[in-house]
Amino acid sequence: MQFSSQWERADRDDITDHVAFTSRQPGESVSFQFQGTGFQWYGVRDQHAGTATISVNGEEVDTVNTYGSTDTNVQLFELSDLEFDTYTVTIEINEENNPASHDRNIYLSQITIDE
Repeated sequence: MQFSSQWERADRDDITDHVAFTSRQPGESVSFQFQGTGFQWYGVRDQHAGTATISVNGEEVDTVNTYGSTDTNVQLFELSDLEFDTYTVTIEINEENNPASHDRNIYLSQITIDE
């Protein structure tokens, strides 16, 4: 995984069973490559969370709103039923945000791959 410069380890009392990373800066991103038929992104959903754009091989596929009731290590996005191949995924923090959110934090705690 390649994190842009403004990502850091998340220090939250409710994240104890895994390591999570976070950023809140628009334009910051994390990219990873996988070989398979899909993936799942897990992170944190809460009242301080923002939105992020998911791109696969340079093409936007979705915008994910991570605002909501607090839940840690929850599945935030899934892409499945792809042809078996090698893909590059980018998750980029958006400037636009859910109007109800108090911030634009994006969390990544794990990525799982469908082979």
